[in-house]
Amino acid sequence: MLSAVVTGSAQKFDKSLMKQLKATYEFVGCISNGVAVVRNKAGKEGLVDSTGHLVAAPKYDYIYDRFDEDKAQAGITKNGKLKRGFINNRGRIVIPFEYDDAATSFEAGRCMVAKNNKWGLIDTLNNVILPLQYSEMISLNDGKFAVKTTAGYRIYTSRGRLLTPTLFIDLERFYNGYTWVQLKNGGVTLINRNGQQLFDPITGYRLNEVAPYFYTATNTTMGKTGLIDTLGHFVMPAIYNAIQYRNDVLVVEKNKKQGAYTLAGKELLSVAYNYIFPLSRDLYIVQQNGLSGVMNSNRETIIPLQYSNVFPLKDTLLVTVNKDTSVYVYNFRGEKLWPEAYRIGNVATNAVFACNADGSYILDLSHPANRLLLDKNCTIKTNPVYFGIPTTPGLQIISKENRYGLIDSTGRILIAPQYEQMYKIGFNPGYYAVQKNKKWGIVNFRNRIIHAIVYEQFIESKEYLKMRRKGQKDELFSFYIEEDEE
Repeated sequence: MLSAVVTGSAQKFDKSLMKQLKATYEFVGCISNGVAVVRNKAGKEGLVDSTGHLVAAPKYDYIYDRFDEDKAQAGITKNGKLKRGFINNRGRIVIPFEYDDAATSFEAGRCMVAKNNKWGLIDTLNNVILPLQYSEMISLNDGKFAVKTTAGYRIYTSRGRLLTPTLFIDLERFYNGYTWVQLKNGGVTLINRNGQQLFDPITGYRLNEVAPYFYTATNTTMGKTGLIDTLGHFVMPAIYNAIQYRNDVLVVEKNKKQGAYTLAGKELLSVAYNYIFPLSRDLYIVQQNGLSGVMNSNRETIIPLQYSNVFPLKDTLLVTVNKDTSVYVYNFRGEKLWPEAYRIGNVATNAVFACNADGSYILDLSHPANRLLLDKNCTIKTNPVYFGIPTTPGLQIISKENRYGLIDSTGRILIAPQYEQMYKIGFNPGYYAVQKNKKWGIVNFRNRIIHAIVYEQFIESKEYLKMRRKGQKDELFSFYIEEDEE
């Protein structure tokens, strides 16, 4: 049985109703726009409302659980072929199931659809806006659509009006009211949402938006990249191997070295670093000669370049990693919150679970003087920090005498150490795979058993847990675990 949970802002089924629904359906989705997708044991999907009343009978091969413009795409098999259409949240068919393919949602009251590998455009009443005769159709945003003809791409509005008579051999979607296009002679330029060219086409370059109103211009012969504005002016010459935009800063790369610039082309850091990561316009994590630290836009060293790595922690803190993988915690002023190095466990809203040779601690991020020492016989389960710092809602696995349990960020014991092994699972906070007497099961952070501790093995995949018992069929449990409230 595949179970599910309602998360985020979606409405949650009453627990007794959820039990009833689960007895009937193998899958119960989230309530969105007043309905939830359900799937029966034959693999067909339908809709129920928030009271569990059947709105659309389970006859569809799939239903997308997004009701954009009061419509969701669904699929149904006819004569051995999958046909696509749209239904509303009352289960009524609003676009007939006659299309071989379709965009997943409507945009500006229009949807791209296909029959026999030919694409066209329809409105919400299934009126044809552009005939189904094109081998390719692309949504360009801003209510614009490109169609591919034998002569090149043409751009149409959502009303079916030709935006510009110019043919293009390549183009991109509209962002911030502009898009780049390539003409038949190979020249590239920008056009606005009215189809007007902003500057004379330049040849030998490929464009790509890197920041609002700025584009990288890469020379197609030499492969070098520069930066242009919406008037086609080169703000930075095409001499770089790459240009990226992060936190209002351009990071350029040349001969395997990086530098930092403003969008106006002003140098912030010279092209002399192995790696630069802008934390803001004025603060950067940098790496030089294999060692990392932090510098500001005045080229002052904030944190010495002496660490194996540096990671952001929350919005205003940094973690520096030593060669032995222990860490220090700094603020953005370059001040250590604690003089000692630690190994890091989980990170809560205002606390860090950490340990060193002296013991395990809960470190208060808001008030560094408040450092809680745990039972000396308890150790926290630390995490590798090579790829960043994980965050959790204030829960930490601990071990004592080779048994595992759970504490919160105040040090309160939620699960006394009792399990042979314990792992956090899934996307929901507070659920754990545990092993006891060499059997596996699932508990929540209150140690309530969600799935009995009777399995020989559990296997974690992308979307679910596979629980295995000898001689029995594998059981699947969604990461979005649903349980009755206590």
